[in-house]
Amino acid sequence: MGRITQYARCLYAFWLLLTSCSVNSLHKSLHELDRALISSSTYIDGFERRMDLLRQELSQTEVDSLKWEYSFELFSGYSLLNSDSTVLYLSKMNEYSYEYPVLRLLTRVCQSEMYSLSGDKNRFNSSLPLLSEGEIPSSIEDRYYTIIIDSYSNFPSQNNSKDIELLDRAIEITTIPSSLHFYYSGLREKAYNDNQEALELLEKAYDTASSPYLKACIASTIASIYHEWDIRYQEELWLSKASIMCIQTPATIQPSLYKLAMMLFEDGDLERASTYTRYVLLKAIESQYTDTVINSVRSQLSLMDSLDAKEESRSRALLLALVVLFSQQGKSGLGRESRAVQLRTDFSRRRYVRGSHPFPSRTRWLR
Repeated sequence: MGRITQYARCLYAFWLLLTSCSVNSLHKSLHELDRALISSSTYIDGFERRMDLLRQELSQTEVDSLKWEYSFELFSGYSLLNSDSTVLYLSKMNEYSYEYPVLRLLTRVCQSEMYSLSGDKNRFNSSLPLLSEGEIPSSIEDRYYTIIIDSYSNFPSQNNSKDIELLDRAIEITTIPSSLHFYYSGLREKAYNDNQEALELLEKAYDTASSPYLKACIASTIASIYHEWDIRYQEELWLSKASIMCIQTPATIQPSLYKLAMMLFEDGDLERASTYTRYVLLKAIESQYTDTVINSVRSQLSLMDSLDAKEESRSRALLLALVVLFSQQGKSGLGRESRAVQLRTDFSRRRYVRGSHPFPSRTRWLR
């Protein structure tokens, strides 16, 4: 009996040690997130410089297939940042793909992705060009599956069998990087409810990934596993890592930071929760994606009941500014997205010349 008690004490001490290390890692990650928020404008400036170079290349080339490539890179960059710019470069992709069936297919896939980002599930389902394996040109299959899987991740529970089918196909592609292979394999295991195997694969994917956006997606998925296991501090740790990567991408769509802010609110860390929520709200306004703005407003309102008078007055002032901005955007911005897509990307009314174009494999994951 004495040995059993001693063994139990050792296990308990080991558990306390692991918990302490994890909590310390969380505190360290939160401080890193605080610093990233302070430096967020630096990441935006660097992003805009890259976009300016792409715009310069776009204006100087005369070959439509290359113009499409530059427009695709601009679309990929702005798709997580601003809906108006996303629509603009999607329309350019449509224009430059006129003589290239392969590029037209990818443009349609990108259109579906934009609908998924805006939360328009009906248009996403109706516009998504799901092809059988033999119908997809080998020169674009890696990019095709990357964009479609990325789109499906915005509606993770709508069709589990379809998710698994797409992941099975993507994993067989030999040209995708090892980080993507680990990520897709982890998503597949998670779809099969084998979270332990999924976690091991996703951790490998995170360690080998170089793209901040891909690391953000991986970290968010790992956080969801810990949420299912009800290990709160690990969920918060990986949400904070995902938020840091989103800021570095940069992205105005901040689902991980939104979730983390709500958890910190429940933990009693009202100062951080309020700071993070205000950041999400301001970035949501910049993005002009309506669903993102609405969710951010709800979170800010839920925080008001627990803030002191000074902090609450600042929050109310921010929400008042939001009402003004939202009413203006309703006239010229937020409601503009669907109309612009209808006007600029109506594929059914055009006649195309058949052709093909071999191009290098580049995706938003590898930016």
